[in-house]
Amino acid sequence: MDFVWGTGVFFDASRQYCDIVVPVTSYWEQDDTVYSGEASAIFYINKMLEPSFESKTLWDISEMLAEKLGMDPKEINPASQQERALATAVGASITDAATGETKPLLTITQEDIDAFGAPGTPQEGVIELAELKEAGIYKYPVKEGAVIPEPFAAFIADPEANPLATATGKFEICCPTLAFMVNSVGYSTISPIGKWQIGDPEQGIGTQTDEFPLLLWTPHSLRRAHSLQDPVASLREAFPQECFMSTVDAEARGIKNGDTVLMSSPYGKVLRPAKVMPTVVPGAVALQDGSWTRIDEETGIDLGGNPNVLQAPKSSGGGSQSWTGTLVQVEKYDGPLELVPDKECPVVMPVGVE
Repeated sequence: MDFVWGTGVFFDASRQYCDIVVPVTSYWEQDDTVYSGEASAIFYINKMLEPSFESKTLWDISEMLAEKLGMDPKEINPASQQERALATAVGASITDAATGETKPLLTITQEDIDAFGAPGTPQEGVIELAELKEAGIYKYPVKEGAVIPEPFAAFIADPEANPLATATGKFEICCPTLAFMVNSVGYSTISPIGKWQIGDPEQGIGTQTDEFPLLLWTPHSLRRAHSLQDPVASLREAFPQECFMSTVDAEARGIKNGDTVLMSSPYGKVLRPAKVMPTVVPGAVALQDGSWTRIDEETGIDLGGNPNVLQAPKSSGGGSQSWTGTLVQVEKYDGPLELVPDKECPVVMPVGVE
């Protein structure tokens, strides 16, 4: 591509290839942010500090770009942050797992609505909005010794009176609705009845070839959170990015623990040190997700160990996970490239920051 533009709170593996990176504010630099991180809790974030340097919210950035492009900023961002926060607060609900009864979580008064400066209707809930805003979090209370209600208890007790939100109102072993939702996306096809099938004819068990006989899977690494924290030198030393492979496959290829190996797929190539283990299933190799890409411009080989380089540039719809079962080959590398230990690799920094 001729030009790459990106935004981000952190400088990461994707941002290192951008021509321009626009800094975005973090949650701690934004006011009135309401969200749910999990099913049993809701959070209300208040601004703790002013935005650092030139960082702005994504909404502000969108409006400024719209102006530069001659567009109406309000078509891009029709709601204020306060309107979005109030809409989320109004929509928060709490469900009794035993009865299935759902009701609003928050009591919102006209005074609350006026403070947001947004349109809304007062409602009665379990806790007051002001209480959530002060505490910053509300978590569904579970008393000591309490038994967690059985899911779908009301339906199980009386299916006719408490139908489920499915086409039949029941648990569906055969679910044409789900199959239609996945199949209509157009990437893969699944059956309305749960059964084993190969979701992608170009990858996964049963699709291996003589050229690419191994299946790649990508576990998480203790070294980072996806791609974040990957440049930390001490973590790079403690948890190097290695190609995990079975003793059987390694011996068949003349590979020993610590050897530099070339991992190849129909889509790319990666250099990594081998980690030979008897506990890896023969026929499978693992490369942990999130490592920052370092492409050698002459050969196109990735020296950073990013498994995305090996994977197909396509989505799978829902019939299979596109990051599991990629076809690869692993060979002992004897080429001209030198693979230095991860801990010795220079940290990539934006121009001017260093």
